[in-house]
Amino acid sequence: MLGGEQKARHGLFWLDLLWPKHCYHCQQPGSWLCHDGQQQLTANWHWRSLPIDHKSSLTAIIYCADYHQPLLNKLLKLTKYQRLTIAGRILAINLAEFIQQTIAEQLWFKQSLITAVPLSRQRLNWRGFNQAQLLVETIAKVNNCPTASYWRRQHRPPQAHLNKNARLTNLDQAFSWLKYSAGQNFIIIDDVVTTGTTLTEMANCLKQSGANEIRGLALAH
Repeated sequence: MLGGEQKARHGLFWLDLLWPKHCYHCQQPGSWLCHDGQQQLTANWHWRSLPIDHKSSLTAIIYCADYHQPLLNKLLKLTKYQRLTIAGRILAINLAEFIQQTIAEQLWFKQSLITAVPLSRQRLNWRGFNQAQLLVETIAKVNNCPTASYWRRQHRPPQAHLNKNARLTNLDQAFSWLKYSAGQNFIIIDDVVTTGTTLTEMANCLKQSGANEIRGLALAH
């Protein structure tokens, strides 16, 4: 009988035969993302901020990538709509390493818990994983930072399917934070931020639990 490590290698052998690695950028076999694709994906990443309402519980919303960049957009859609975790992992490791190179040593980052935008149970069952949680787990591993997840989320229509006005009210009372968190700082992680409504609603919940500074951080806008 095969041992655990042998079984894993055996499984990967058959996986590579049935679904060989090919680059999402150039389609060449051998890797999921070639060197040129890697360079293109992160070429224009830099931290930018979104305006926030003065009544918001958020201190800031920052993001580093343009959602319309073709390769990034492709990987996001493969993750969210075709449920391919490998595409999500490519984005996660690149974001984690970019954070490590740019902001991981800043005091506000080091003194915060990071938490993912949760999915409703229905959405999680459909996709099979939470892409924002995948980002959080990878960021935490690369940057050695603590995480927290005490969310409950009610099912609502996906924000991406709604117009701007509908997005502003769709998530009212959709989130609950189930732990008292007096004085704690938080960074809420999501893959894409559009109007900032999701991050704002979550920040309001955290503030009601006693949280101090709350920032939103997204991969793309």
